[in-house]
Amino acid sequence: MSGIALVFVPHWTAVLFVAPTISLLYVDLLGILQWGGVHINAVMYICLVISIGLLVDFVLHMTIRYYECEGNRHEKTVRMLETMGVSILVGGVSTFLGTLPLAFSTSSIFHTVFLAFLTLVLMGMAHSLMLLPVRLSTDDIARELYWHLCLTKCSCIHR
Repeated sequence: MSGIALVFVPHWTAVLFVAPTISLLYVDLLGILQWGGVHINAVMYICLVISIGLLVDFVLHMTIRYYECEGNRHEKTVRMLETMGVSILVGGVSTFLGTLPLAFSTSSIFHTVFLAFLTLVLMGMAHSLMLLPVRLSTDDIARELYWHLCLTKCSCIHR
């Protein structure tokens, strides 16, 4: 997951935010499903594989938009939420509405798929629209690491 992000994301420091957020999201998703009494079977496994793509989509779009915005951390976070946040919210609601008919199914397979996607959408939107913006606006680890590497390279060149 981090390797793919390094290849396709133009800002390599985004991996410092994407990888931990996706990992936390996946653990939360599995925990809530276990708490809800959903057991891992073949159907659930397929839902979890699909969910990886959707979770990465939520988080990566927000992170890339943050890096594309101009200004300080606070301004970038506000612009990110104003532009991409609305798209993430609409995408999450439409995914929920698309799977809503499965909630009324008598089949346990369809009900399991509905519970998986409901949890996926709620957790993905919560992490992308609440946790990630807070981390991006307050966490300086990416910038400090970037400047440390730049200064290290510059000091090595001048020696």
